[in-house]
Amino acid sequence: MEISALQQFLVLAETLNFTQAAEKCFVTQPTLSRKIAVLEKELGVRLFVRSRKSVMLTAEGSALVEHARRIVSEYEEILSITDPYRRGIKGSLKIGYSSYPFMLNVYMRAEELIKERYPEIRMQITYGEFSENLEMLLEDQIDGIFILDCGLEKYPELSWVQIAPSRPYVLVNHNHPLAGRERVSLEDLTEEPFIVSNRETYPELFDFRIRYCMENGIRPENMRYARNVKDVMVMVSRGEGVAVLNEDGQINTIGTIRAIPLADPVPPVHLVFVWKKQKQDSCIRKFVEILREAQNGA
Repeated sequence: MEISALQQFLVLAETLNFTQAAEKCFVTQPTLSRKIAVLEKELGVRLFVRSRKSVMLTAEGSALVEHARRIVSEYEEILSITDPYRRGIKGSLKIGYSSYPFMLNVYMRAEELIKERYPEIRMQITYGEFSENLEMLLEDQIDGIFILDCGLEKYPELSWVQIAPSRPYVLVNHNHPLAGRERVSLEDLTEEPFIVSNRETYPELFDFRIRYCMENGIRPENMRYARNVKDVMVMVSRGEGVAVLNEDGQINTIGTIRAIPLADPVPPVHLVFVWKKQKQDSCIRKFVEILREAQNGA
């Protein structure tokens, strides 16, 4: 039984006029007649007695009116509850980010706009390494992640929107001879201990960086490995070597680290927001719209 059939039945029961009822329901009179006929067939009773001059409710029709009103009223109440979720103005989103400050900055700007416009959307952000966040996304444990766009073409189940370029920076200890330079090239680093995070953190990004560095003179024997990006920065701050990380130009390093733009032309890497194609709910769409707006206004 269609709810629209009960709605149209109630309008006809009120007007007792097919022409007027059809106009109120924004359907043609033949369409209304067919809808009532189908409802009568489904219920196995006649609901109206029709003549050339009048339409009257049968006893069965009169008995149905009260129940139909209650059903339609409950249906409309359900719609009022679910409509904010359907329109994406109510719900929850759990977003993952890694240790890159730019990712957190972008998220926080978007969250401010979400809270302002859609206060019934509950936002939660969780930290994790690249590989951890990607696994959680694929397993539906989080709704979306900020990530660098290396290797995403391997995952046809994902959608993403490009946020901004993520430029490479050389990290050195603040007492390092290169710390006063305005720009540094990879050639300047060929004799330096070169710190990289383990491949498990983000294999595609690791391969991208290592391949590029080796093509530009960084020797494998000079490489030292850290468990993650945080440990990379700790090792740099202790003067144990130098590193190259992708940041946004406003890197939030501690006082013992100097971030210097990399002078060499590097193949572009972009910060993107990623979600699963099958999860095209309204809250995700609202968040993506806000992300675009936050970046345009940045």
